[in-house]
Amino acid sequence: MTASKIIPQFILTGLLVILQGQVSVLEAQEWTSQEIASADLARDLSTWSEMEKDVLLHTNLVRLYPQKYLAVVVLSWDRPEPWASIDKSTKYYKGLVQELKTAQPLPALHPSEYLHDLASCFAEAQGKRGDIGHNRSGSGCRDVEIRGVGMSAENCSYGMQTGMDVVMQLLIDEDVKSLGHRKNIFNDRVHYLGVGQARHTEHYFVTVQDFCTNQ
Repeated sequence: MTASKIIPQFILTGLLVILQGQVSVLEAQEWTSQEIASADLARDLSTWSEMEKDVLLHTNLVRLYPQKYLAVVVLSWDRPEPWASIDKSTKYYKGLVQELKTAQPLPALHPSEYLHDLASCFAEAQGKRGDIGHNRSGSGCRDVEIRGVGMSAENCSYGMQTGMDVVMQLLIDEDVKSLGHRKNIFNDRVHYLGVGQARHTEHYFVTVQDFCTNQ
């Protein structure tokens, strides 16, 4: 078994930054094994990809430890190549920083196989057709908003490949006036999450997060 299967990729990346002698907030703070264990709730599921598990991990880390997530991840994060660097002077990035400074911890979201199936189906359909948005008409995928799941919500990310990058893109929510993706991540009424990622013909990757209150 390789180290990357034991330690999530973003932790290995952070350690590499320190070993190379670069200045980083990761030198001051790192995640403890207990913190990772409290957030990494899908790691043993064989039906989820490692990337999908990392999306749940980062979603839970920012819910459970908002101030630490700000210090360890947000302040040093930038978009990966080939995307342009993030503009940290925008109201979206600065708003996220301010929100995390005072955010109250929220319970971790539990992985849902049902939601994973729905998210995976929609990601695959969008990726093949080059679609964006939340319209499932013609996709062949069931809608999350069905009877019995209580409140439901959905996030779609485009272009990002790693779990950390996906969650950061959704948290910043650049040019989304409603900040709907960020609000979904911090929604205290949802308890379950499913994640699906697929290749996208126009935007490299698509990642779908489906949330709901009840299983």
